[in-house]
Amino acid sequence: MTLFPQAVLAATPMVEAKLDLPRVLSLTRRPVLDCNRVELIYQSEAQALAEYMTEKYTLGPRKNCKCKELGYAQCITQLNPSQAWALREAPRAGGLIGMQPVGAGKSIQGLLMPLAFPDCKRAVLLGKPDQRIHYRNAYLRLREHFQVPSLYFEDDLTMSIINPGATALRFVPYSRLSRPDATDLLERLNPDLIILDEAHSVAARSSSRTGRLLRFLANRDGVRVCAWSGTLIKKSIRDQAHLMAHALGEGSPMPLDPDDVEAWAAVFDPAPVPDQESSVAKSLYEAFDGRENRGKMWWRGKAPNDGVRVGYRKWILETPGVISTSGSSYDGSITFHKREVPKLPESIKKALVDVRDLMKRPDGEELVEATEVAMCARNVANGYFFYWAFPKIPCTCPVNAFAEQRCEHCQFIAEWYARRKDWHKALRQKLQRAEVHLDSPLLCANAAARAYQDPPYEGDLPVWREPTWPAWAEIRDQVEPDPRVKWIDEFFAKNAAEWAKKHVGIVWCQSTAFGKKVAELAGLPYHGGGPDAEARILAEDGKRSVIASLKSHGVGRDGLQAKFREQYFAEPPSSGDLWQQNLGRLARPGQEADEIDVWVPRHVGEVRDALDNGKREAEFTQSMTGADHWLLKADFAWENDE
Repeated sequence: MTLFPQAVLAATPMVEAKLDLPRVLSLTRRPVLDCNRVELIYQSEAQALAEYMTEKYTLGPRKNCKCKELGYAQCITQLNPSQAWALREAPRAGGLIGMQPVGAGKSIQGLLMPLAFPDCKRAVLLGKPDQRIHYRNAYLRLREHFQVPSLYFEDDLTMSIINPGATALRFVPYSRLSRPDATDLLERLNPDLIILDEAHSVAARSSSRTGRLLRFLANRDGVRVCAWSGTLIKKSIRDQAHLMAHALGEGSPMPLDPDDVEAWAAVFDPAPVPDQESSVAKSLYEAFDGRENRGKMWWRGKAPNDGVRVGYRKWILETPGVISTSGSSYDGSITFHKREVPKLPESIKKALVDVRDLMKRPDGEELVEATEVAMCARNVANGYFFYWAFPKIPCTCPVNAFAEQRCEHCQFIAEWYARRKDWHKALRQKLQRAEVHLDSPLLCANAAARAYQDPPYEGDLPVWREPTWPAWAEIRDQVEPDPRVKWIDEFFAKNAAEWAKKHVGIVWCQSTAFGKKVAELAGLPYHGGGPDAEARILAEDGKRSVIASLKSHGVGRDGLQAKFREQYFAEPPSSGDLWQQNLGRLARPGQEADEIDVWVPRHVGEVRDALDNGKREAEFTQSMTGADHWLLKADFAWENDE
């Protein structure tokens, strides 16, 4: 079997599949531990495990802890069943795949996981950059009552906390692993355990950070991998296959060969017409009992492959090393409401016609991809659009830079775009191999420059004689695009500002420019990213609304549930995993309200499609993991009106 080395990081073309089914069907089975709460009481088996694992790692009763000094009203003295199951399962299976919902306490299990492996000396914890402060605070609180490793921070050693004689746990932001100078970072750190929090961050095998991770794992025997996320499978079984391969090895319930993964994905993944007729499909249907559902009255209206998904899901969840908590950590309900938006201004209507029908941005630039059109239409419907300005090359065209008769300045910009396109095409293909010192755009550019330099390069670094490089190198620095935002009409931003002033909640925005505009109109703070982002937003007392970036605060942020119960997604995400993560900021332990109210706009098709697409992805995720998804449990107040 090919275990996802660097040479096969990108999705490979469909070839004759080896059908790794006999190995999967021969795997040992074990029952799934019921970690769900019934009337706030855990099942007896789960509770017993939580008590046993707590006893294993606790420091025992302590009367003089510093938890209150740290600002916490309650101490962490007991592991929950999900955490306990993870800590028991990982050393037994030699790795872990955790499909655990938002609020399951994954940070605590991450801090304790190095202790679960007695021979672990060096562990690396990969997480979101803004989780750094969160992990440090959780560590300071946890160590008052539990054994802990030493905690180091790769990007800020001054924050490190040393526990003499303990295993070293080093927090490395995913963004750090993506930087050009981190091409061999994992090789230098040489961990014997890698913990992947928010593991969906390394779902894309074509990214630099995923390539570096998989290259290290392919070349290092004996490295244990523990990966978890509330949205581990998002759009395809490809999202998880490579993680399962390295976490569980021959014990993975998914194929180990990338070609097999492609063949299985054609059967299980969402598609208008999933594969049901190939020899691979027939074998999978036969193995996972999807046949019994086909043709039954109650199955009408379901996706044609839902039956085999359910059977395969059961097989995955009963595999040693895989844990899944299907229930929610919040026992209340979520209700979606439609935010009424004023009638579209004529200027917006006209701009939308150009975007949809002519595939032209309001400034005249031609759009190529359907995704570009949809994204631009959503922005235009909200009153603005993004564009590149070229201040160093003034346009003298009679109309604009995309008139039929272009001036020489605009012809030069068009040439810059063409050469950039050729270089990027070659670059994408090169990055698929994820070679050391050739696994980021900057490192590839440096290698190409070395290949063409005069006198010839004679050092130890790699060279890449890419034919498109000289033409691109000649022109790339002569054009400096300046990303800007152009407002057509502020009607939608004003409407969002009105919501923020009438309610006490969170206005979520995807665009920084839009978020800042809403904050300006409402006279309220905008919370974006930065090193003190968590401290600033958690300093809010919950007596006024806040405008917040989905990117900076919509994932991994804990504490907002104690301040708010209402939220308005002014710019709704279009993926199911983002909806699950974003809704989980308020639907989590610490939320005292019995109901969370969510508002969304429904004023144009592209905005409605974002939520509808999120629902479709949520259905796939739930069918493959069994985990409850908030979009599928929520009530939608407008369903009988539209």
